[in-house]
Amino acid sequence: RRGKAEKVIEDAWSVEPHPMLAEAYRGVVDQVSSDKQLALAKGLAAKKPQHPESQVLIAQYAMANDQYAEARKAIEPLSRRDPQARICRLMAEIEMTGFNNADAAREWLARSATAAPESAWVCSQTGAVQANWSAVCQESKLFGTLEWRVPYHLVPAVPVLVDNNPVRSGSANVAVAANETSPSAPVVVDAIAEPVEPAAKASS
Repeated sequence: RRGKAEKVIEDAWSVEPHPMLAEAYRGVVDQVSSDKQLALAKGLAAKKPQHPESQVLIAQYAMANDQYAEARKAIEPLSRRDPQARICRLMAEIEMTGFNNADAAREWLARSATAAPESAWVCSQTGAVQANWSAVCQESKLFGTLEWRVPYHLVPAVPVLVDNNPVRSGSANVAVAANETSPSAPVVVDAIAEPVEPAAKASS
């Protein structure tokens, strides 16, 4: 029932865009052509056009459709002021894959190493950070304490290593040393729990 699923995601996006909704949307539109997917993604983004997740959504679908100029145009507003690490990685991929600009890609990857932390699920009681939502915090075992926001304290991202070899056959591989994930997913590196009052463990 893809039509109904699409409507549910659109309604939720109108309230609060989120990477998990974007991921679910891929499963709804994956049976149509890439250009049609881009058109549908633009329609979804139009529900909240100024929201960062809407801009990221358009950029990702444009990249999947090999329209890197459009992807850069969509994501550029988010890259101007203290961009998050995932924005830096998206810009690196756009520059490398779309425009064969290895120097620009390296610069963006270098910025991602010290960029602003990304939003994640943070336990309001203990400050524990986890990448995926669950009804019960994996650390504290408390129910309903996870909230989506930027953690206050994170260990700086691991150093980024780039391939210094010359461009081969018109393309170069830019490799991240660790934490290689999809741009849409929040990257949670080794994290320090935020300094909050200790909470009692839930009784078994």
